[in-house]
Amino acid sequence: MKTKTREKLQKELDSQKTELFRNQMGQYATPTALADEIVRLGLSYLEDKDIGFIDPAFGLGAFYDSLERIAPAFKKIISKATGVEIDAHYFGPSTKLWKDSLIEVINSDFTKLKAPKKDENKYNFMVCNPPYVRHHHIKSEDKSRLQSLVFEQLGVKSSKLMGLYGYFMMLSHQWLSKDGVGVWLVPTEFLDVNYGLAIKEYLVSRVSILRVHTFRAEDVQFTDALVTSTIIVFKNTTSDENHSIIFTKGSNLDRPINSISISQSQLDSRKKWSRLIAGALEPKETTLRFGDVFSIKRGIATGSNSFFIISKDEAKKRNIPKEFLQPVLPSSRYVNSRIIESADDGSPIGKKELFLFNCHLAENILQKAYPDVYAYVQEGREKGISEGYICKNRSPWYKQEQRKSPDLFISYMGRSRNGKSPFKFYLNRSKAIATNGYLMIYIKPEYKSILEDESNGRLKSLVQCLTDEILISGGRSYGGGLHKLEPSELANIPLQGIKIEPPQQMLAI
Repeated sequence: MKTKTREKLQKELDSQKTELFRNQMGQYATPTALADEIVRLGLSYLEDKDIGFIDPAFGLGAFYDSLERIAPAFKKIISKATGVEIDAHYFGPSTKLWKDSLIEVINSDFTKLKAPKKDENKYNFMVCNPPYVRHHHIKSEDKSRLQSLVFEQLGVKSSKLMGLYGYFMMLSHQWLSKDGVGVWLVPTEFLDVNYGLAIKEYLVSRVSILRVHTFRAEDVQFTDALVTSTIIVFKNTTSDENHSIIFTKGSNLDRPINSISISQSQLDSRKKWSRLIAGALEPKETTLRFGDVFSIKRGIATGSNSFFIISKDEAKKRNIPKEFLQPVLPSSRYVNSRIIESADDGSPIGKKELFLFNCHLAENILQKAYPDVYAYVQEGREKGISEGYICKNRSPWYKQEQRKSPDLFISYMGRSRNGKSPFKFYLNRSKAIATNGYLMIYIKPEYKSILEDESNGRLKSLVQCLTDEILISGGRSYGGGLHKLEPSELANIPLQGIKIEPPQQMLAI
């Protein structure tokens, strides 16, 4: 009965806040079914019969609700319980909801509370869905305070780009008793991004990790937040050399789609852990990688696509000469073929013909020799484009990066829905370049003769071998099936099972 009351109250209170405000505060309530799964998982690792429970981001108490219902099945007794909630909007109703229960709900900022000094006053079971507050929503003074606290308590240096959930996890260490179990529901991003290094360093060096379960990108756990989630279970004790961690992945905690056991001593906080979850350890250094064969460049950042990317008809109307125009690949939704064929002028054949306006001549020269181009430049200046961050650091401000047309394009960000691939490779036979919606890929000189020979089909075969699964595991995943592949991540993808050795004469050079 109380569960239904809590769920109804949660909806009412959430509806009284804007989505923007809740996003900035990182307030995403844990669904009851998921809270039940998490609590059951945590209790399966808790050896003590008596439970000392704490939730540092209590909300309306989804985890405590689960604990009251599930603990008896594990023959465990709740001896003490504390919930900390910073927002009075939820704190007031929460205290009324749980007034007849054992739990004490405190209205405070958890990161400013002092942890008990004696181990017997600490908690042996901590379950938390911390606030998913992005770093740019944390005030600079709070960020400095949190970084100092983490370093003071754990000796770990944290990045200024880390979200609030990372500070919550690390600062909670002082509250967990020896051999106590911590269970955390956090964004999956920390497994791979640089600002997750501090969290991984903490987990590797200060606790024994028991289980890491990652939900698939399409299995979003929150109806009001596009974020891929990971559950981490650990015990507050240092691990020995033989301690193993179970990494799992799937939509269900009890029935993961894959599982792998890894020794904690093998974990490196500097590496991407998502590959372990995918069931693959770091490949040997001798394995050929994508970056060994190709150079990868981001598409150019023009400073203002609406000004610098111009259609063929508009260029003709404006009387802009061909020497100031370079073919540009349009958005992938306008590209119907994986092979970019070339028109006579070098532009990609397709529905939409676009060009990059790129001119190196000074304005006084343009005014005399190319008055129409000068007029176009003046329009851009009047619109304030010349004062944009990118443009004002160029001379002249309308001069673009000089880029050669690549051998391949890849759309490096997209969603995997209804069988749709998030990444698309395109073989390029045109003279086009691309803006930063694509990555541009160039065959390295030592591999050109073997890969540019279209009769052997090796370049096409190589691209086809890089399946969505391989590319997704090498990049990073976000909520709602969104995937992204940075240049360094693509470069690091192994070309396992692909025979693409450079010619011997090239190796001898």
